[in-house]
Amino acid sequence: MSLFIHGVSVLAPPAGTSRLLKLGDEADAKVKRLPRVDRMAIAVARAALGSSGVEGLGLVVGTGYGGLAATVDFLEGLAVRGAQFGSPTAFHESVHHAPAGQISILLNITGLSLTCSARELSGEAALKASADLIDQGRAERVLVVCADEVVPALEAAFRAFTTTLVPSEGAAALVLGRAPTDVELVGLELSARGLPTLHFSQPPTTTELNPSGGLVRIVEAVQRLRAASPSAEGPTERLQSFALGGGEAHTTLRRRPT
Repeated sequence: MSLFIHGVSVLAPPAGTSRLLKLGDEADAKVKRLPRVDRMAIAVARAALGSSGVEGLGLVVGTGYGGLAATVDFLEGLAVRGAQFGSPTAFHESVHHAPAGQISILLNITGLSLTCSARELSGEAALKASADLIDQGRAERVLVVCADEVVPALEAAFRAFTTTLVPSEGAAALVLGRAPTDVELVGLELSARGLPTLHFSQPPTTTELNPSGGLVRIVEAVQRLRAASPSAEGPTERLQSFALGGGEAHTTLRRRPT
């Protein structure tokens, strides 16, 4: 694997909380009216892409839960008003691919577009799919975006099924390509082990669970590597992630000497 990390961006909850700060896009009328998960995804996508062009750019979005607010809105509408009164708008936004569609429209990305959902490994799955697309020659660069939101219904579900984990929201984005930069994606391996019960194959390091957290940690690792002093060897970050019910990911990043 010879792929490199270009622009990055991350939105992570303040320490000890499960909510994000204001997104700061209130002045953009086109974005302000969109569901929160779309706004989160658009914010990090714009920041990661920066002034780079979109020619030859693919888009891969990872999300574990998709548009939860829209899903709850649609299902509550069915329950209250009946099947014939389901909201078409809420249904559209409840589809996991909705954030990718909004990003493509707002950033004028006309290349391939894909959405991955792999529970707590959604971020790594999106990054792996992006690497495969570049290796297969289907895209020159890929904008990788992950986002997940928290809604009261999700918090209630966590309380019903577990007393040790709480849902958390967050978003991250990076641009992956072959052009050399100061941080290289050295390796990324995904494995799945189907387990019948709801538990981690290894205890988590935090009680907050965010399906997009894998890409959040990867972007934060890239930022740490870039903040490190350049050296002949270059420091390496090795990240390991686990999913509820089984499955794990191993990601290795390396700072290239400058």
